[in-house]
Parts: sequence; structure tokens; C-alpha cells
Amino acid sequence: MQRLLERYIEPLRDDSKLLPTDAIESLYVSVKSIHQLQQTFLKRLESNIPTEILAYNAIHEFRDILVSIADTFLSYSQYFKLYSTFCAMHLRINRLLDIHQNNQHLKEFLAARNPRHQHSLSFESYLIKPVQRILKYPLLIQQMLAFSNSNETNSNEPLLSLEIMKLKQAIKMMNDIGEYMNGMQQLYEDFGQSFEYITKSYSEEHNKSLQLNLPDLYAYGELEWINMHLFLLGKHHQRLKAYCFVFRNGCLILVREQSNKKKPDLLSIQKGNKIISDRFIRFIPMEDINVELIENDENKDNNIPIWQLIHTDSKTRLKTYFRFANKDAQTFIKTINNCISSIAATVEWRQNLYDRTITSIRNSEPSYLAKKTSSQRLSSSRSCHVLSTSNSRSLPRQSDHNRRSPSPIWKRRSTPIRKQPLPMNIRHKSIPNSTDC
Repeated sequence: MQRLLERYIEPLRDDSKLLPTDAIESLYVSVKSIHQLQQTFLKRLESNIPTEILAYNAIHEFRDILVSIADTFLSYSQYFKLYSTFCAMHLRINRLLDIHQNNQHLKEFLAARNPRHQHSLSFESYLIKPVQRILKYPLLIQQMLAFSNSNETNSNEPLLSLEIMKLKQAIKMMNDIGEYMNGMQQLYEDFGQSFEYITKSYSEEHNKSLQLNLPDLYAYGELEWINMHLFLLGKHHQRLKAYCFVFRNGCLILVREQSNKKKPDLLSIQKGNKIISDRFIRFIPMEDINVELIENDENKDNNIPIWQLIHTDSKTRLKTYFRFANKDAQTFIKTINNCISSIAATVEWRQNLYDRTITSIRNSEPSYLAKKTSSQRLSSSRSCHVLSTSNSRSLPRQSDHNRRSPSPIWKRRSTPIRKQPLPMNIRHKSIPNSTDC
């Protein structure tokens, strides 16, 4: 990781003519984070191994070491998800290298960094090594488990000893991390360009940085957007697919269309003979969101929950309603509410810290400076408005296919939808499943 930083990434940061600055900066942050993670992880592993280990002869002397190593892997399980962001950056950088393959300045730079043209020293090879390393962890733990099992078989002690249980848990956890990384890599292949576009456009429009990190993606899925006609013109909405991505810092609503265009436009992805275009994309900050479940008699009969996401503009206080229908509505509502509560708790903690700081400053000031009239005090709270639910018609749907979740850690529900008689004015569509963490 250090060689990757010194040989390639840091020089790329110094020359904006080589690759886009935002991509290189994101890669730098990702590699730095993983490098720091690996340094602390290595120190933790080394602290579990005593210096006199070479003098050990008895089996039981190694058991505490095996337990400590397994516990270290288990305790770092959540941190290893940082690799999903690096995998996304790996795909993005490779795509940029393909786009800029005719850049003579970039060719000279890469050749100077690898004058002998050794594959092991190339930029692409350095980028893939961190991913290959973490995928080897389950194999290493499996070898420790194999030796532990052989030793246990020859002893009179129970086979399921503590070190064996811990090693099995560590193997399962690392396999889950590998599957999670593969799932996130597939997700970024499908939606990465849309994430990059909204990140850049939102940051420029609102003059503040927006980060959509894969470890912060808590739920996502395809759903039915009931009031799509209020946002998109046209009569061919049946060809459109709507998605909702719930990140820690907000929700991303995306609508895509698959067509047979010959030339892709700016927001298009070519897959085979098909062109997938983004027809609608919007990011809504979590602090501006409310969600609610819509309940009515028709909705209960159809057994398909309908819910709506309310966006309250932070400046105008105007509300925009996005109404959706999908089987996992409760999952989306619960996940979004948890994110809202987390942000509210953070804001409250910052407000309390600010109040304590102001109080300490006032206590240190003369009394005539600390006193203020009630008209001079500013309220730090906002009034909460009750969100009224409007009448809506339920949309019964028949699922046309069962899709597996792109991430094995996030299970996709596959409960069949019971077919119901449709009103005359409602067309048949499928209600896809969603994915939650």
C-alpha cells in the first residue's frame, strides 16, 4: 500500500493533466484508510503473539494464541468493509485508464514508473493486490483450523474446543466479507456511474461535498413509483425501472430506461445491444426526509404496502411527496427512520456541546456582558408539523421474476405475491423485491 501511494497515487495528485483530480483524490483517501487499517490490524496481531513463541512445544501453549488471532479478525469485521469502497475505486480507475489510454502524457508517466514493463510493478497490479490479500485471509484461518482439528482428534478433549469455535466463526465472517465485497463490486458496476454523476452535480449545485460510500449503503432495491407521472413526462412509464438507495446521509432515487439507441448519451450505460439511460436521479439529504406508511382498505386487500417519502426543502419548507409500493416497505421505513434518529442524536450532541461551551464562556465574562433579554435569544428548535396522508389507490402486482440479492449479506425476500383482481384503470406491473442490510 505504501509503494502504491509513493510510486503512483501521490505523483498523480500532483499532476492534474494525467487523470481527473476528484477520482485520484477519492482513490488516495480510500488507499490511505486501508493502509491505516492494515497497520493497526498488524499491530493487534503482533501483540497476540509472544516473543518466546519459538520455544513453545506443547499444544495447549498455542491455544490462547489461536483464540486471540480469531478474536482479532472478528473484532475487525466491520472495518474490513472499507475494502468495498476500494473495490469501487478500482473499477472507476480502470475505466478512466481505458478512457485515457491515448493520453500520451499518461503513457509516459506509467512507463517512467515501470521502466522494465514488469506486470507485478504496473499500476493495475498494485491496485488489485489489496483485494487479493483480504481474500486470502479465510484460507490462512482455514489452515490454522485444519491443524487444530488434527491435534484435537488425537487428544482426549472435546472436539469443539474454544479455539476451534473461534476459528470457525472467523472463517465464516471473512467469507461473508468476501461475498459482501463481490456484491458491492457488482452493484458499483451497475450503478457506479450514476453515483459519480449525482455526487459531482450535487456538490456543485449546493456548494458542499457529497460522499456516497458503499459501506454507508444500508438498503436498496427496485420498487414501483406510483406518482412518477408528476416528475417525468411521457406515456411509456412501463419501460422505466425505479430504484431507491438508502445511504447513511440520504436517499437516492433513480429511474432508468432500457432502449435500443445506437449511441449512448452522457448518462447511459451500454450492455450488449441495449442502452440503459438514467431518466431521473435525485439525492435527498436525510435531515430533510420523513417517511410514512399509507394504510387504506384497498391497500390491505392487495397485501402490497404503499409508503411515501416526504422531502421538506430546508430553505422554502415546501414538501415534495414520492409515493412508492413494494413488499419491503417496512424495511425501507425502518432503515430510513433509524438513519434520521442517528442524525438527530448527532445534532443534539453537538447542540449540547455548543450550549456547554457558551455557558462556560458566559460564566467567565462580566455579568453585564452575559445578560441578554429574551427577545435577543434565538430559538434552536423547529416546529414539527404533522404529516397528513392523502388518499391513494393501491396497486396489486404480480412478480415476474425472482432476483437474487447482489450481496449475500443483504438477503432479498422472496415471498410470493397473491394475484388479485385489478381495477379497470390500473395496468399490470411487477413489484420487485428490495435489498436491505
